[in-house]
Amino acid sequence: MPAAVARIRRAIADRERICVWGDYDVDGVCGTAVMVKFLRMLGGDVIPHLPNRTGSGYGFHWPTMQQRIAQGVSLFISVDHGSAAVEAITNCQAAGVDVVVADHHEMAPTLPPAVAVINPKRSDSKYGFTGLCGTGVAMKLAWAVAQDLSPGARVSDSMREFLLDALGLAVLGTVADVVPLRGENRAIVRHGLQVLGSRPSPGLSALLDVSKARAPLRASDIGFKLGPRLNAAGRMGSAELALDLLLTDDPVRAREIALRLDAENERRRTVERGVAEEARQRVLDEIGPAPRGGIALMSENWHQGVIGIVAARLVDEFHVPVVIVGVQQGVGRGSARSVKGFELHTALAACGEHLVAHGGHAGAAGLTIEPGRFSGFRDAFARYVEERLDDDTRGGSLTVDADAHPREITAEVCASLDRLEPFGEGNPPPVLALRGVSVMGVPRRMGAQNEHVAFHAGRDGNALRCVAFRNAAKWAPLLAPGSRLDIAVTPQVNSFRGNDEAEGAVVDIRPSGDPA
Repeated sequence: MPAAVARIRRAIADRERICVWGDYDVDGVCGTAVMVKFLRMLGGDVIPHLPNRTGSGYGFHWPTMQQRIAQGVSLFISVDHGSAAVEAITNCQAAGVDVVVADHHEMAPTLPPAVAVINPKRSDSKYGFTGLCGTGVAMKLAWAVAQDLSPGARVSDSMREFLLDALGLAVLGTVADVVPLRGENRAIVRHGLQVLGSRPSPGLSALLDVSKARAPLRASDIGFKLGPRLNAAGRMGSAELALDLLLTDDPVRAREIALRLDAENERRRTVERGVAEEARQRVLDEIGPAPRGGIALMSENWHQGVIGIVAARLVDEFHVPVVIVGVQQGVGRGSARSVKGFELHTALAACGEHLVAHGGHAGAAGLTIEPGRFSGFRDAFARYVEERLDDDTRGGSLTVDADAHPREITAEVCASLDRLEPFGEGNPPPVLALRGVSVMGVPRRMGAQNEHVAFHAGRDGNALRCVAFRNAAKWAPLLAPGSRLDIAVTPQVNSFRGNDEAEGAVVDIRPSGDPA
């Protein structure tokens, strides 16, 4: 960190041109916004750069870096990538251009020759928390520069105002990138949600309005409302639209961009449904309903912006790691998702001879592959998973925190459980089991696509309203009136016309009496 702070201060003082090179997902865009806003506040000459998912792809791209150098850039600052970019940063070093890396991804075996590599996952890191997202690391870098510029122990009022705004962006990156909501991340999300709810920027204010997210905000509002709309820009076209939203100070422009992002998100959902249905059918036709090994599928017809979401959906259904590859202009780019306890980046490294490049986390990763080498990768990946994935993980499991009776789930109980917020990765919401309950009345389908279903689950004269979001088709065969079921739910409050009513968000359903 000290080396990065010194280099950035020198760049500002000497009026060097700085390129902040981010990523096209929510974490990368928000981290880029943090650094660009901060450096411009200091008077810096800053060019933001976000890669295109279907163009050069993730991370540094040397030909594009050369173009930026020709435009006068003498310092690159990465956000949410760079820890494995040994070749590109070596080329920069040879060209006399410096690089500061601010990242949180797994480290490469060889440290890139940057001026500074800031990453809590470094093997020699002395920082006390390894779970920060890319925006969190960018915020820490800005914070360190702000402290270095401040004469006393406290930063100036203007710096403090900026850091509060950065905290609001950090909560977006933290939740959307699905890093563990433990340790420092809990503080970032809890306080960041308060910032977003009380003092959003013009762009985020417009996005909150368009997405119908209302204070007090929860982590789920980021995961299901704000995050998907910000992500839609990079998935369906250019992430620069989302960056423009976060950087603008014009409420009219912000509203215009927020509406465009909302429309892009609707388009993403339509495309995603089509790809998901086709991919699922291919699994059933080519592998069967109970795969033993990993699933790897490729198509020239699949939009690369939705393949990560589709991979996650297939993991949920088949309980094995999944790689989905889309091909454009002769280049295959894939997204991978894993089951808990199985490290994807290790699996991809073991199959690395078939890949052009790969990187990511234990649970999510990306890759580039030549289409002609896909069959070799598919077979190697399937074998690797089959040999190492244990039967308990492959079968799928659900941890239930407690059994409950429908009468015990009240609005007061829900309010007590809310004290455990924020919920997310590493701190999942509580799951309660309603065993031996009966479906009362006729279930009601909801949503524009009838994708949700609401019903009442009763026992001993007491009933609880339950809602299965996005899974109506999956659960409909079990929900005949009078059916006896075991239902796993997360308690929540449904506020309608000023009335607070407890309900259960369905996590899983099975016929009552099935073995545990």
